[in-house]
Amino acid sequence: KEQEHSQIGHYIWEPVYDADYYYIYIASEEGGNYQQVKNTTLNNNQWYWNYPHAFGISMTNNQGFYIRIATVRDGVVCGTSNPIYVPAK
Repeated sequence: KEQEHSQIGHYIWEPVYDADYYYIYIASEEGGNYQQVKNTTLNNNQWYWNYPHAFGISMTNNQGFYIRIATVRDGVVCGTSNPIYVPAK
């Protein structure tokens, strides 16, 4: 679900209850080369779900992009979401 807030898109997802954490990937095209997004708050690549939990990605080039969310258990990616389009604001 997207929530409007200035120039930042916020996203909330349903938890995978046995997940240890998540990885977030971003690409400019749906079938493009996805790059892992760093969690600057924790200074690593791990993202956590806790109700309500969201992450914000600010857009610097005023163009839409795609994200994918990967579930991680015991250090292994065990499932990745379909691409989610984030439109430019």
